[in-house]
Amino acid sequence: MGIYKTQSMRVITTGAELAHGGQGSIQEIIGDSRSVAKLYNTANKSKEQENKLKVMIANPPSDDSLNQSHRSLAWPTDLIYENSNFVGFIMPRIGKWPHIFELFNPQLRQKQFPTVTRRDLHRIGINLASAFNNIHRAGYVIGDVNQKNILVTDQSLVIILDTDSFQVTDRNGKKYLCPVGVPEYTPPEIQGIHLSTVNRTTKQDCFGLAILIFELLMEGIHPFMGVPKNRNASTSFILLIKAGAFAYQPNIYLVPAPHSPSFDILYPDIQKLFIRCFVDGHNNPDLRPTPYEWVNALTLAERNLIKCPKGHWYSNHLGICPYCAQTKQIVVPLPQIQNPPQPSIQKQSRGWPKWAIPVGLLGLLVISILIFNSHNPPPIQTPVYSSPTQEVYVSPTDNNNQPITAPIVPAQAPTEPERKTCGGAPPIRIEVGDVVEVININDNRYNVLDMRLTPIVGTNISGGVGVGTKLQVLDGPVCSNDVSFFKVRDLDNGNEGWVAEAEADTKNYYLSQPLY
Repeated sequence: MGIYKTQSMRVITTGAELAHGGQGSIQEIIGDSRSVAKLYNTANKSKEQENKLKVMIANPPSDDSLNQSHRSLAWPTDLIYENSNFVGFIMPRIGKWPHIFELFNPQLRQKQFPTVTRRDLHRIGINLASAFNNIHRAGYVIGDVNQKNILVTDQSLVIILDTDSFQVTDRNGKKYLCPVGVPEYTPPEIQGIHLSTVNRTTKQDCFGLAILIFELLMEGIHPFMGVPKNRNASTSFILLIKAGAFAYQPNIYLVPAPHSPSFDILYPDIQKLFIRCFVDGHNNPDLRPTPYEWVNALTLAERNLIKCPKGHWYSNHLGICPYCAQTKQIVVPLPQIQNPPQPSIQKQSRGWPKWAIPVGLLGLLVISILIFNSHNPPPIQTPVYSSPTQEVYVSPTDNNNQPITAPIVPAQAPTEPERKTCGGAPPIRIEVGDVVEVININDNRYNVLDMRLTPIVGTNISGGVGVGTKLQVLDGPVCSNDVSFFKVRDLDNGNEGWVAEAEADTKNYYLSQPLY
C-alpha cells in the first residue's frame, strides 16, 4: 500500500498487487474500481519514460469499441508521482480475459471456450486489425507485436496490453523507441538486430499482425513453421523468416506439417493478403497489407461463411464443409515399394455388390482386397489435407455419389517408421505441430522440466514447466549432448522456450507422445 499524487493533482492510495512483471507491478487503486496503477521498478523510472508517457496521455488513439462500453487499449491516462518523483502511471482496469493464443489451438478452444466458432475467429481478427489501424493513424508503432500482449473478451473484442512499450514520436519529431520484440513476430529486415536502436515502422507491425491473423485462422500454426525438406536443416524461426520461407508457398526450405490445415480453407482474398505479406513483402515491406485492408478482407470473408448441418462454419468458396470431409476421410497406407509409380485412378463401372458388406474381420479383409486389387476402384474425392508421408486419403462413394458406409481396412499393416534419435537418447516420437504433456522433471530443486532460451545442455535456463503442463511443439528436434530438444509453447501462459524430450543418461522421456 502506498499514497501517491498524480499529474492531475489527484491523491491516490494503492492496495493489493494484481500482477507483477519485469517492468514493475500492477496494483489496485482504493476507491477506483475502473483504474489500476502501474508502478515501475527503479530501472524504468526514467525521465525518458516520463516524457514518453506525457505524449501518449495527451494524444490517445481513437477507439472504435468505446461505443460498446469497452476499451481496446490499456492506455495511460495519468502519471503517478511519489515526493515529486515519477514512479508510474494510471490505466484502465482490465478484466481477466484469455490471451489470444488460448484461442489458437482448436482442441484447447473446444475444451475451454466451446461456444467460440470460426465465425468468431474472423470477428476477433477484424477487431484486432481495427485496433492496429487506430494506433497507426494516431502516429504510433506497436513494435513489440506478440500473442501475450493481446486479450480477447467473450464478445470477440480485443485488448492490447503493454502500450507503454510502443514507439512514440512527439510533435518535435523526437522518437521514443521500442526496445523489445519477439523473434516469431519480427519481420525479416530487423531479425537479429538489437531492437533498442531500431526506428520501427508501421509496415513492421503489419508483419506481426499478419502472423497473428494467420495463427488465429489456421489453428495456431505459424506461417513459417513446417517440416524441413532437408532433414538436417534448421527450423529456427529467425532463419526461416529471414529466408522468406512461407510454408504454404513454394520454397526450398519446408512444407506444411502433416496435420496443418489446408491453405485453401481460407477465403481467397485472405490467401492473397498472406501471400502479399510473406512472399511479395519479404523484400519490399511496403507491399504488406495494412490493418485497414485486413479489416475489409476479413469482413468480406466473414460475410461469406456458411454453416453446415453439423454446425461448422466454413467459407462458401469451398463447396463442401472441410471439417465434415476431414472426419469422413480414411487413411490407407500404400505398400512399401521402391520407386513407387504414380497411382492410376479409374472410375468404377458398377456399384459395390451386396455380399461385400459382411460382418466381422473376414468381411473387412474382403473389402480391402477389392479396393487394392480391383481394376475398377471407386472414385476418389480430392483430398482436403495433404500429407508428406506415403498415404492416400480416401473418401469412397458409390455410383450415385453417396458415401459407402462399409468400413475399409488396410490391405497391409502399416510399417513402423524409422525414428530419429539423438545419440543414445530414446527415439524421438513427437514433431512440430503436436500438443504434448510434461510427464517427467529434470530439475528436482524446483520440481520442473527446465525451459531454455537455446537448445544447449546446461545453459540459458529461462524457467520451467511442471508435470501435467500442456505444450505445443513449435520447432525441433535439435540434438545436444545426446539430448533431443524441442521448442515449445506453454499453453497455460504462452511462454516459449526449448525443453528436452528425452536424454541418453537417464533414458527418460520428459514429454508424452502426442495428445492431438
